[in-house]
Amino acid sequence: MIVDRMENLPEYAGLHANLDALIARARTLAPSALRDGDHEVVPGTVFLRLGYASASQGRDWRSADGFELRLTLSGWQRFEYAAGEGDDAAAEPAGAFTLKPGSFALFLPGERHRMAECAPGTRDAQYVVDTRLRAQEGPSPLRHCGTRELRTPRLLLRRFREGDEWAMFRNWCSDPEVTRTLQWPTHTGVDVTRRILAGWVAAYRSERSYHWAVAADGEPIGDIAVNHHSDENMDCEIGYCLGRKYWNQGLMTEALRRVAEFLFAEVGFHRVTLRHDAQNPASGRVMQKAGFRLEGVLRESLKRKDGTFGDALLYAALAHEWTGNGDFPPTDPR
Repeated sequence: MIVDRMENLPEYAGLHANLDALIARARTLAPSALRDGDHEVVPGTVFLRLGYASASQGRDWRSADGFELRLTLSGWQRFEYAAGEGDDAAAEPAGAFTLKPGSFALFLPGERHRMAECAPGTRDAQYVVDTRLRAQEGPSPLRHCGTRELRTPRLLLRRFREGDEWAMFRNWCSDPEVTRTLQWPTHTGVDVTRRILAGWVAAYRSERSYHWAVAADGEPIGDIAVNHHSDENMDCEIGYCLGRKYWNQGLMTEALRRVAEFLFAEVGFHRVTLRHDAQNPASGRVMQKAGFRLEGVLRESLKRKDGTFGDALLYAALAHEWTGNGDFPPTDPR
């Protein structure tokens, strides 16, 4: 079970391909503007039920077959959760939390929960995400293998693990200068970092999750991850973040080269992309030094935390031209 702010929902991508589809739609979906009733959000995989909550509906425990994302659009709801699975009404609660507008609760498959209480007039949204993946037309062209340990001359790229929240918070999550041009808010306390970390660790259940702690001197100093990918198009997008103490030392360039090499050679991606806010040109220099080519400007494609829209610069590399040092074959004059 995960309880967090809606702006942090993208941090939990990677748990399941169908859940990723909902996360991708969440940026443009406005459930408060929809009529009450049932909606098919992603055909065959993601379903939404909108309506006014009633505490009498939540007397029995439920454990969904798939993922269940709950939002409170107005009012508040108090949820209880319990160990085990099933709908045994006599089960004792293991804990409870209150869900208000702006936050979400994500219940993983099999987790037992119920709504115990709600304010009069509370309107809520309940998304159910099917865990069954549709059969593809033939095998995937990619060789998904999950987050494997990688090494560079100065770095260890490994999976995040419980206990990393202290180094994460200290080295980058709490630094407003690091998060200035990123789309997630500066963490106000290590408890926020701990909640985010729990989702990242849970995502390793999937072999389609690629998310590394960039570790030096025995602790994480940053992170690098595949944020989005497509089996059909054999492409993906990378995002990264590094603690300010470690800037201007070539460390992220080193990490980015190694991850790109892994994604091309081991997983089989054809194209790897990155983008950065135009207000952060230093990130563009990292991408260039790591072997990525500037392809263009995505005008006002970023909505910044202050509500303004900013340009994003798009970089990419292709498997057949990858050298990892910024040298590319001549452009085809055609």
